[in-house]
This record gives sequence, structure tokens and C-alpha cells, in this order.
Amino acid sequence: MAKKHIIPEIEKRIYNGEFAENKTTAKNFAFYADIYLKQKKNLKSYQEYYNIVVKQLISLFKNRKISTIKRGEIKAWVDERLQQITPKRMRHLLGILSEILEITLEYEHIQTNPVKNIKLPHHKTKREMKPFTKEEVAVLLENVEGQFRNYLAIALYTGMRPGEIIALTISDIDFDNKVININKRIRKGNIDTPKTNNSIRKIPLMDELKPYLEEQVKIAKDKKTFTLFTTKNGKPYHSSDKLHNMWYNLLKKCKIEKRVMYNTRHTFATKAIKKFANIRRIANFRT
Repeated sequence: MAKKHIIPEIEKRIYNGEFAENKTTAKNFAFYADIYLKQKKNLKSYQEYYNIVVKQLISLFKNRKISTIKRGEIKAWVDERLQQITPKRMRHLLGILSEILEITLEYEHIQTNPVKNIKLPHHKTKREMKPFTKEEVAVLLENVEGQFRNYLAIALYTGMRPGEIIALTISDIDFDNKVININKRIRKGNIDTPKTNNSIRKIPLMDELKPYLEEQVKIAKDKKTFTLFTTKNGKPYHSSDKLHNMWYNLLKKCKIEKRVMYNTRHTFATKAIKKFANIRRIANFRT
């Protein structure tokens, strides 16, 4: 009876730390998430980690005792999120969650990491390409004013990435040679080089775009800023995310089907193919 019932129960209680002098008990998820963020505090990418942990993971698990979080519910969360984000992005989120749970393992408050061995699909989710028609472009530009109209004109007539547009300076616009120099981007508040080496390029300044650029250069000079686009406070944009609400409100106002702003790049590519009929030149777009 002792071997079968009493000793196993004592061993279990010893394992759980019930007899330890300085016994620590398992905390809720937010406790370990806070430890994780403190470890990342000095990294340049800290803000990205902070946003993911606070806005996504803590909001999902914050009031839960860490020992109650099971692999099955994490898998269910993964499957739901995969309907909205790519497997690559999901892998990044899971990696952060796994690191938080590894801290819990070090505290010996869980015996295994429930994130381990959760499988993700290897295929890439294909982003739907749905360019705007000539009529839709006209409606969009007619129903928006100020900086955002000029921003959209640049996006639609150059195919530039959002981070490249908000990084433009007055000196990047060459009206004499009719080109726009692209050599940087703003991503999460940091200025760095574009996405790839080939992304450092010169883009032809189309006649349709010229009046919008001239207006935006004047706005920048009046504000006495060297950056072409600035916030209401006259500061450079931290990221293009701030523009998303304006974008979706504009689509609603124009009664145009909801599409991500990235479709402006596809719109430009479609127009360029029709105009130049040279895929390789469009892909590189150098002068």
C-alpha cells in the first residue's frame, strides 16, 4: 500500500516543491512574458517584440496560469491565425511564444514546452493580386486630399513600396532628369537600405505624377522638412502602418472593394506592362 499510494503521492508533492523552504509557485503568462521583454530591452527590434508580446500573446493568455496552457489550444490558435497571416509570419510568432515558455521551463513551472513540434505548412500563402482599374484610380485620387493624395499618386504611378515612399526626401526628386532616386526605406522607425540590392534604383517620373510631386515638395518646404512626408507634428513617419486607416476609410468612401494598399504596386506593374511591354525593364526599373 505504501509503495502503491503513499510513496508516489509524497514524490509528487516533492516534485511540485510543496516541501521546499523557498517554494515558488507558477505564475500567469504575463509574468513570464514580462521577463522575456526585459531580456530584449536593449535590442533595436525591441518595439517589434513588444508589440507582438503585448498586443497578441499577452492578450491571448494573460490571466491564465502557465500550467493550464495546453498544446491543443495553441494549435487551434495557430490554425485560426494562418487564415490571416503567412506561415513565415506565424513561425515568427510561435518562436517568440516558445522562448517565453522556455523561461517557464527554467523556473520548473512546466515540464514540457507545448509549442514544440507544432507543425506549420511549408507553402507560402499567395497574396491576392487585384490591380485597380483606370476608373478606380481616378475615383481614389478625386476623393482624397493633401499629403495622402500625393502619397497614393506616388504609389500608383511608381510602384514604390510604402516604406520607400515615406523615406523619400526632397533631394530624391529630380525634376530636371525626370527620375526619382530610391536608396532607402523606413521600417519600424529605422532608416535602412531597401529590401534588396536591386531595390536601389531610379524610377522614371511620369508626367501624370509630376503635379502631385510638385505639390508635395512645396508642402515639405513650407514645413521646412527635408523628408517629403511627415506627420501632423512635422516628424517623419515611424512606419506606413499609420496610413492604413486612411486607406480603408477612402475605399469605403469610394465604394471600392476592400483591398490591401499593396495592390497599388500591382496597379503600377499592370499599367507599366501595357505601356512598355518589357517585363525585364519593369522588374528592374533603372534608367
